[in-house]
Amino acid sequence: MVRKILLALIFGLAVIATGASAHSQDQAKEIDAAKKTAEAFLTAMQKADRAGAIAMVAANAQDEFTGRFGNDSKRLKSTAPLRFVFAAPLKSHSLDPIEYEANLLYAVKNDGEWTTVTLRLYRFDTDAYRVEYWRIDDSEPNILSMSDDPALQNLPAMMRWMALGLAFGGLLLIGFIVWLARRRPHIVAPESIAEKRTAAVTRRDGDR
Repeated sequence: MVRKILLALIFGLAVIATGASAHSQDQAKEIDAAKKTAEAFLTAMQKADRAGAIAMVAANAQDEFTGRFGNDSKRLKSTAPLRFVFAAPLKSHSLDPIEYEANLLYAVKNDGEWTTVTLRLYRFDTDAYRVEYWRIDDSEPNILSMSDDPALQNLPAMMRWMALGLAFGGLLLIGFIVWLARRRPHIVAPESIAEKRTAAVTRRDGDR
């Protein structure tokens, strides 16, 4: 009986592991497909290739692209090729037809200054990924900034303030300990006095 239960558990774990592996492979394929579009977009922007860049942009973002292309292309053209840094977990909006949303982060450092590009790409059913949002800034790559949650976006700043607060609290604690040690009355060791014992003399009547 015990053997059957163990075999059932092993079989169940094997099924779960196989499913997780297949899901992970599917996610990796989706990320690779999104990266292909993102890198084609960034390369075209750095080359000031308007036609090549807009071909990678979603229909609902092409008006914004038209207004931003000049400045964004000029900014990216002055940097070295951007490198892929991180991909956030894919978001799936429905099961059938499948809709995917991928968030990618690219960055490069030139002469000590960062250029970071955050992209959001969308794919519907069997269509290819297209860029529907992008942001260019000069801050150090921050994975948390890719989140839609303002609390997570501001987490690095919050962590810096917390670290400063902890450091300040530590200094106060050290100062208090030093102050307490100085105010503590000194313990005076008693003088070493040789113990004197009076030897008892036994007198006998016969010794007188």
